[in-house]
Amino acid sequence: MDSTPTFKNPPIVEFVLGAQFSPLTRISSAHYGRFWDRLGSDWIKPQDEPLIADQFERFGEEARQRKWRLKLEPAPAVNRMTLINQNDDRLIQVQPTRFHLNWRKTEVLKPSYKDLIDEFETRFRQFEEFCQQEELGAVEVNQWEVTYVDSFPRGTYWETPADWSRFLPGLYRDKPPALAKSLRMESRDVQWTMEIEPRLGRLHLSAGIGQWKEGLPDALMLNITARGPLVPDRTPTLRAGLDLGHRVAVEQFLAMVAEETIESWGVEK
Repeated sequence: MDSTPTFKNPPIVEFVLGAQFSPLTRISSAHYGRFWDRLGSDWIKPQDEPLIADQFERFGEEARQRKWRLKLEPAPAVNRMTLINQNDDRLIQVQPTRFHLNWRKTEVLKPSYKDLIDEFETRFRQFEEFCQQEELGAVEVNQWEVTYVDSFPRGTYWETPADWSRFLPGLYRDKPPALAKSLRMESRDVQWTMEIEPRLGRLHLSAGIGQWKEGLPDALMLNITARGPLVPDRTPTLRAGLDLGHRVAVEQFLAMVAEETIESWGVEK
């Protein structure tokens, strides 16, 4: 299932597994509270956050028809609830159309994909059972989603944006253009979108200067999101889609990074 390498000191700072589903129109803030109780005392600090917009990866005729179709639906009655765990390295996000599990970097070593996917499936199964018992309707998944966020800090990996092609040659193939004396390159933001063939989903990639945590040095932040629909015979289940998204995202990431940089992270045996 997971043939991708594991590193001792990778640049990853956040990893998200998610499911998008048809709207649960009867869910309320009271249901959020009861689901929180069910998760147990390890989950704390509930927050009310804005909804994450639904995303659909469509192709061909379906995409063209959707582009011109206006569908009016009632606005959800509740926002998104987030919970963190006691170790501050996990985040659960619930809204009427989404369920996400985030891993966030701390001093504790990161889990493998297998660890996180097993935990995601356990938590998502709890959510499905909760919705059934509360008579909220079936959780009908329509999209899987995997996101990796990597941080390459200034001073460790680079000093100026001209250095980015040194450790990410597959993303920044060319040196920045020659500049007039009065100009200084501040950033080289990029954004890519790629089809996961054959029409299984898309890989979205963006990079630019930012900070993954307040107070840290500026970094080149790399965001890779793979998502797609359930496809019969190819990704017929949520797990199959997440496995595909994980594999494609990691393969594309490694294809862009310089070999000496990968070696510096240390491959775990």
